[in-house]
Amino acid sequence: MKKIFALGILTLSLAGNAHAYYQAEQGRWLNRDPIEEQGGVNVYGFVGNDSSNQYDILGDRPGGRRSMHQRKREQERRDRNRERHRNRNQNNRCPKEDPSLSEGADPCPEKGDIVTDSEGGEWRYEGKPGLHGGDQNTYRGVGKNSGSQCSYDKEGKLDDRTKGMGTADFVDPYGGDGKFNIMHDLDNLIGHVLLDVLPHVGDKNYTPDLTEQF
Repeated sequence: MKKIFALGILTLSLAGNAHAYYQAEQGRWLNRDPIEEQGGVNVYGFVGNDSSNQYDILGDRPGGRRSMHQRKREQERRDRNRERHRNRNQNNRCPKEDPSLSEGADPCPEKGDIVTDSEGGEWRYEGKPGLHGGDQNTYRGVGKNSGSQCSYDKEGKLDDRTKGMGTADFVDPYGGDGKFNIMHDLDNLIGHVLLDVLPHVGDKNYTPDLTEQF
């Protein structure tokens, strides 16, 4: 009778899947992971210690399976990032006309030149064709305009609608001064690639008419 009672207590204290049992009192699995090191270096681990978000009923899945709740959260995060990326021009501020047409400005700047707009703001000329393709002059803001990117058509009008339009940078590759210095701006360049360039390569569908014009 005592043996039967003890066996019942042991059974109630165990939880697990088809291949392993978990002993809650000891806080550990009683047997090794059946897939050995495929599930990680800790052969007594379970779904990467993330059982709130993952499950592995059969005990044969490296890393476990994501729960419906986890998949929903991941999708919501992707949706937020996509919306943030496509609406990035809420942070863009550009002159209505090509800065090189401003009084006193060089009408034919060379790539890397700093051009001053009608309000005294500075812009680094990024060349032609623009960064996003098309036969357009493109500028990046300097100083107070850092992070803004502006493209202009052949008539010198700001483009905020086509695929060639400028898009705000979350990370200014020049660190705000319009000049790239490998010793000081490497972190900025890496951040720019990760947060601006790669998202642009993956998704060029930006919301039009968000840029503040002056």
